[in-house]
Amino acid sequence: SYLLNRLNPVSSFFFGPDSSLYGLLHTAKKEDATQAVLICPPIGAAYKKCYFLLKLLGDELAEAGIPVLRFDYYATHDSMGEDQEASFDQWRSDIQCAYQELQERTGAEITVLGIRMGALLALRSLAEKDVKKWVLWDPVYSGNSYYQELMNMQKRKVWRSRTVRGYSKPMAEGNGVELIGFTYSDTAVKEMQTISADDLQLKSDAKVFHIHTKDIITDQDTHSWQQLLDSKICDVDVNCAWLDPVELTTTIIDKKIL
Repeated sequence: SYLLNRLNPVSSFFFGPDSSLYGLLHTAKKEDATQAVLICPPIGAAYKKCYFLLKLLGDELAEAGIPVLRFDYYATHDSMGEDQEASFDQWRSDIQCAYQELQERTGAEITVLGIRMGALLALRSLAEKDVKKWVLWDPVYSGNSYYQELMNMQKRKVWRSRTVRGYSKPMAEGNGVELIGFTYSDTAVKEMQTISADDLQLKSDAKVFHIHTKDIITDQDTHSWQQLLDSKICDVDVNCAWLDPVELTTTIIDKKIL
């Protein structure tokens, strides 16, 4: 990875409204690239789990001549803003900004890779754009089901640590709810509970690849995605442990995903 970075430098910069979004562009060694990849990461603790693989993916695609843009949503990681300023509407806007930024920097046809909630956000943000290829890694189908998953994880996490703090107790009235290390505002929670892939429509010529890993995610979601988007399912024998609070901070290092 160090050698790849020397051959294909990664440039960091801020973009978007008030330069509030942090981006990392993996630059391809050829300047006239016809393909580029936009990575829409998951939110919360899931991002930390796959950060290493996404960096490695960016390096390898750049080496193959495909520039890659990774970025942080507003109020997450290295972008501006605090947890409780975040909202799903804001993150959808961030994805649109990132898409435009990559298009302006490369002029290439963009493939979108979305992971978990990042996949659903990307689809809801860019469905009307001319995206020919989508890659969805264990995508969330229903925001409400995802919220319940986070609640259950938080409950199990608190039970294991044997603390007295309630797993869904707000920090203070109007200040939101902490779920697995990230504080969601009341607005963000409501938006999460209503976002869904139902009735989603993509361009007729769009190709969708669905990466399904060996995990505790139900097959119902996979079936729903396949019915909705006629996606090609790629089963990968890797356990990402997305929903296991014990493995919350364990980095996914199995390269079968790549």
